[in-house]
Amino acid sequence: MTNTLTADVRGGVSWTLAAASDLSSQADSGNVGFVHSYQDGSGHYQAAVRWHDRRTLAAATSETLDLTALTQQLLDGTQAVTLATLRELVIVNHGTAADQTLDVSTDGLTNGLWELLDEGNQTGGAIRLHRGGVWAISRKKLGWVIAAGTKEIELINNAPGDATDYSIYMVGT
Repeated sequence: MTNTLTADVRGGVSWTLAAASDLSSQADSGNVGFVHSYQDGSGHYQAAVRWHDRRTLAAATSETLDLTALTQQLLDGTQAVTLATLRELVIVNHGTAADQTLDVSTDGLTNGLWELLDEGNQTGGAIRLHRGGVWAISRKKLGWVIAAGTKEIELINNAPGDATDYSIYMVGT
């Protein structure tokens, strides 16, 4: 069976701010959005690999995802996923309690996410996603190159007493 991938990654913001007085009303409204569409392939602006999962991280624990050795339950079995480039990454914290935070980190990792995103020029760091938080990054044309066995993402649940559910989505080649 031959796999063919098409993918759309969308995001946006719309707003309306209104003010009324006795004689007039004013409003500021607008929107901004984007759609990144990918057709099957490994060239510029293309993608051939996707990986996604909804996971639960127990309180005060962490897990490390090796981007070159991911697995996923799909259709009739387990599928191995190896990313050569990462073009889109979206992480959603589904937590609803105030203390359900999720850190996306590379502290302590030899070849972590920041080295990947900054192409080796930065070390360490974390993005904290509070309950309901979303973090999305993209590099649509080229993606970030992932060398075999060298790029990892560490996810840390900082909640002292609650497990945190999160979803992660990746598109690449």
